[in-house]
Amino acid sequence: MAFYFMHSEDLFKKTEIIRETNKEKQKIVLGSEYNTIKTCKHGHQSQFKKTEIIRETNKETQNIVLGSEYNTEYKEFKVEHQFFWIDINECATNNGGCGQVCTNTVGSYTCSCHTGYTLNSNQKSCTDTVECNSNNGGCEDNCVNTAGSYYCTCNAGFSLNSDQRNCDNINECNQGNGGCEHTCTDTVGSFSCSCNSGYQLTAGGHCSDKNECNSNNGGCDHTCVNTVGSY
Repeated sequence: MAFYFMHSEDLFKKTEIIRETNKEKQKIVLGSEYNTIKTCKHGHQSQFKKTEIIRETNKETQNIVLGSEYNTEYKEFKVEHQFFWIDINECATNNGGCGQVCTNTVGSYTCSCHTGYTLNSNQKSCTDTVECNSNNGGCEDNCVNTAGSYYCTCNAGFSLNSDQRNCDNINECNQGNGGCEHTCTDTVGSFSCSCNSGYQLTAGGHCSDKNECNSNNGGCDHTCVNTVGSY
């Protein structure tokens, strides 16, 4: 059974379709203004209060009334305005089968993914994009992948730049003299402590008096007397 659409000359008063078979042509007139119908594989909802058509099968002729407004479904017929189609929103049912984002289009729909995910070959499901696999994610030092995103980190002695990718040397000496008791010297990615003359470096960046007399009597011929920071 095939249906073809034909509008009468008086478009705003009456709408007709023609059912065409090998043996005959039968005109079906819809009573409601501006409405047409067409065959469909799936059920659709009518936006019109009442429209009556005739459905024929091999065994019988049956009247079908597309009844209550916004709440009627039949497998083979769809009520439409003669100037536009009533689109099916596939996304309204199970998100259209999409793993993440379903976008309804006229007569169809598409699936897409959130930022940080890639649409699979089935055009429905999404897989996390490992940004770190491409150019280290743009990170200068370390790239850490997360679900749907990633972030950069820096090696010890460096801090992340405001661009969230590059790393800047940390001058540890700017904060509490790096913990050094006397002198703090900044280096790339690190720092070192040293002591003034007459002192020796101990654990934790501290300095203690160096007893020069303990080494070769401080170079004295007779008596070496140690003092704080000297002798």
